[in-house]
Amino acid sequence: MHLHQPITALLHTLSLTANRIIIIHDALMASVVQDATCIPNSETYVLHCTSAFTSFFNLWGAPGKPFQIEAEVPNDLPSLEGCFTFVAMNVFAYQAEFMKLRAGDFLNTSRSMERTYIDLLQQINENKKQWAIGPLHPVTICKNKIPIRQEQCLNFHD
Repeated sequence: MHLHQPITALLHTLSLTANRIIIIHDALMASVVQDATCIPNSETYVLHCTSAFTSFFNLWGAPGKPFQIEAEVPNDLPSLEGCFTFVAMNVFAYQAEFMKLRAGDFLNTSRSMERTYIDLLQQINENKKQWAIGPLHPVTICKNKIPIRQEQCLNFHD
């Protein structure tokens, strides 16, 4: 919350020389970048680290399932009830007001993996751009493919 004024000052300074400013932020930083909407050459996007599946079901279920979906809804989806403290829920609610100001979302997924849920997120966020830019989890490819026996992997237990 204390970052709001310095970030706003930085954005105004950058806007004087930059053709375009794209701000990518976490959902909990929406209030910090709220004034970007007052800068004509800037846009804000929220980076969602969770899958489109998770993002959709969290958003869709929160207001009481505002529309029917054709996709299969798993019967045993866990509830978010009890997952967050009262204080955390208040922070989320406060940030939600500023989330409305964003231009769109960057999703940690690819269309080939989660097209259905990206399209459903678009229904919830009608006027927001949805960008599938993942998966963002880095994968290291080992060039020396030396087989490791299972007991070698468990040596740290001894």
